[in-house]
Amino acid sequence: MPDVGPGDSIVDRLRLLGLDEATAQRAVGSASDSELKTLDRALSQRDAGDRKKPTRSRTVDWIAYEYLRPYGSSELSRIDIESDVLTQNASALADTARLLRIVPPSMYPRMWPVVSDDLTTSAHSSYQNINRALSGIGITDALEAENHSAMRDLDVEDVPPIDLDLLRKAGYSDPEWACRHIVRTARSEAASMERTGIALSSILEEGREHLHYAASGVTTAHASSRPKKWAGFSKLLTGAALAGLNIVSGIALATTSGPLAPFAVGAGLPSVLGSAAAGVGQIAEGVGVLRGE
Repeated sequence: MPDVGPGDSIVDRLRLLGLDEATAQRAVGSASDSELKTLDRALSQRDAGDRKKPTRSRTVDWIAYEYLRPYGSSELSRIDIESDVLTQNASALADTARLLRIVPPSMYPRMWPVVSDDLTTSAHSSYQNINRALSGIGITDALEAENHSAMRDLDVEDVPPIDLDLLRKAGYSDPEWACRHIVRTARSEAASMERTGIALSSILEEGREHLHYAASGVTTAHASSRPKKWAGFSKLLTGAALAGLNIVSGIALATTSGPLAPFAVGAGLPSVLGSAAAGVGQIAEGVGVLRGE
């Protein structure tokens, strides 16, 4: 069968996954427009990954299937978070991260009152929502499973292509380079957590505390003039945005009904976990910078 890419029909791409043409035609014909859009996005991410030669074992895929149960809007409702709110949260955090990254050091003292107000209000609230979603749905547990193997064995191919758009939004002129750096950081932070025994939940909570106290006198005295503090907050927010970005698409995939459901869920869960692993590694690096390490 000839190579099929994301520009071809969903029927052709489903055939590559093992469906005969009649079954694929019947499945697509019975799906709603929203289900087809969701599946098209998942297959596009899968196609992009399949065109790259795998260089590592598919640890993220295995952890996703083994530990990350399919979830839906009901789980977010249970922890009082709307799925569209998470999308807004991730976008807002990326915008603030970009601001932190592009402000020149000479303007730090003048800009800090505005920035610190955003960190303690909007950014803090967005970070809390994403943290609660990671914990409440079980993503945090999946990242800690098997000695943090989803982070320890993370590769660039585990990070879905849509994350590059968010990195660009967060102020990286070369998102591909940024993605490679973030993946290396996630591996390093996983090894550090194993070595020190610090729980991932503790790191995420410490990140929240740094945002909560961003406008305090002590933090302001340091951050208003120190590039490392600005970099630390930028990493913290970028990581949270990455960690929360694909939760929404995972929910859409997991709640897809009908004959397309098994393919949608299978295509989506590793992307959710890959983004979360990359994002949490960046959060951990930001927390380290803000500690002064």
